[in-house]
Amino acid sequence: EIEKSTPYKCCVIYGTLPPEIRAEQARRFNDPNSDYEVLVASDAIGMGLNLSIKRIIFNTMFKNNGEKIVQLDHSSVKQIAGRAGRRNSPYPQGEVTCRDPFDMKHLRKCMSTEIETIKKAGLIPTASHIGLFNDLLMKYGSSHDENELHKTIRQFSEMATLQGDFFLCRKKSMEDVARWLIEIPLPAPEKFMLALSPINEGCQRSKNVLLRYVQVCQWRS
Repeated sequence: EIEKSTPYKCCVIYGTLPPEIRAEQARRFNDPNSDYEVLVASDAIGMGLNLSIKRIIFNTMFKNNGEKIVQLDHSSVKQIAGRAGRRNSPYPQGEVTCRDPFDMKHLRKCMSTEIETIKKAGLIPTASHIGLFNDLLMKYGSSHDENELHKTIRQFSEMATLQGDFFLCRKKSMEDVARWLIEIPLPAPEKFMLALSPINEGCQRSKNVLLRYVQVCQWRS
């Protein structure tokens, strides 16, 4: 629509765009010698991309969160608006506005609202942490046999000591999912990566989907 009604050429970025294509679109937009001066994007531009943007124009202040249409909160609005006028970009002074004048009130409210300071931060162990911990359990523990993964995760959670404003998160979820995988013939690191799956451990359907996914992957390999 923009290219048909204006002389401008557009780049496009959205969440499910393959990473290599997303990076290429960002490169074209950032290139001052290219003909691409407009970027049409979803809220995916809010994180992970270095973009030289002078002005953000919100087409709407609403989005689909996967379940329903919701209004963007002040944190999301500021995250997206902050893409304009980035430090060390050609446009040190960014601008933000809305396509629909009725959205301006919400935009001004969001931009004037201070984002609440994060009081705590959650940490999740990596596969290498769990692997090293299991090796130490085998070396210094009461048993020299390799623990089942869910037991290792539980012991790690019980023994981990975090300082300051940090806490260990997703302990129960990781342990429960790891328990689902007891009979699956996979190396512990791969099981741990599956235990990090963002699923509801109390949902039988989620469990069935994950186990079916594992079966398909095993069959293909």
